[in-house]
Amino acid sequence: MGRFERRWGPIYEAIRDDIFKFCAALNFKPTWQQAEVLAKVQQGHKRIAVKSGQGPGKCLAPDTEVVVAGKRQRIADLVGKQFDIHSKDESGRLVVRPARAFRSGTKHCVRVRTEAGTWVDASTDHPVLTQRGWVRAGELVEGDLLATPRKLSAARGYAVALPDAVVRMAAYLGADGGTRQSPRFTNETPEVLEEFFSDAAELGFKVREIESRSNARELCLSGAMEFSRRCGYRGCLAKDKRTPAWLVGLPERQIATFLNRFWACDGYVEKDGFAVVLASEGLIRDLQTLLLRLGVWSSYRYKQSKCDGKVFDAWRLSVRGADALAFARTVGPVLGKEDASRALFRLALS
Repeated sequence: MGRFERRWGPIYEAIRDDIFKFCAALNFKPTWQQAEVLAKVQQGHKRIAVKSGQGPGKCLAPDTEVVVAGKRQRIADLVGKQFDIHSKDESGRLVVRPARAFRSGTKHCVRVRTEAGTWVDASTDHPVLTQRGWVRAGELVEGDLLATPRKLSAARGYAVALPDAVVRMAAYLGADGGTRQSPRFTNETPEVLEEFFSDAAELGFKVREIESRSNARELCLSGAMEFSRRCGYRGCLAKDKRTPAWLVGLPERQIATFLNRFWACDGYVEKDGFAVVLASEGLIRDLQTLLLRLGVWSSYRYKQSKCDGKVFDAWRLSVRGADALAFARTVGPVLGKEDASRALFRLALS
């Protein structure tokens, strides 16, 4: 008896009718594409036509975030699932197509960063569309022009509206809210405070004013802990804040409302556009994505800021030129800063 028969004979007899058991015996785990082909073999098909997926193997870091099913999600959490995602069709248009995430092992990666501040960690062989055509990420050079979306649409069937009070309260707590313990809100703009009290009452929250060390009023919310948790704010420091994951899937009107109220608290209306400075780069990137839902292009950069004599990391998001006009048109006059917003709008049209 040969060595193979002595060692593998009994095992082979047990697994020869099940190709998946045979793979397991060889310590081989098929990918989902391979499993689909092997299943056809298992069923006895003699001729199998295999079509490659649309660009399989476009590897991104597992923490890369994408907009799926109306919310922001990590690729690592989508492994083994099928979902709809933004993609480019043959004519160059941005469309929504089905995709699937799978693990591809360990690869060398590069960080691709644009002048707009956006970046992505991709494998060196990931194709990127440039003015030179499709180029591998590892072969990009400084000065290359990269194709990026001008506007993001909501995936099919996911632009579901929420009560406006929910959207506004999410903006207020995301911008001027303290959420490490009981949610608090600090602001001094009369129009903002009036709406905050009204929204809190509509949502069933009780508002209690506490002593403030500044000219702004400091308000403590009771009954809002669960709301804060669902927004992803609970327990967050300013540098860790993000927008609610579900926000990006809302209708454009409500995304505009969120941005309007966020700018009413933390944003600036300048002579040549709109800007905001935050301690959280993640929150800045989220705002940039929300602006893309409205077709507004923005850029951001790192800067050091000072507060109470201390220096801390911060990022500045800016909307300039024709996009400032688009911001004024879609987001509307910023609450409490209407005169400055309208003045900028008139100047852009002159």
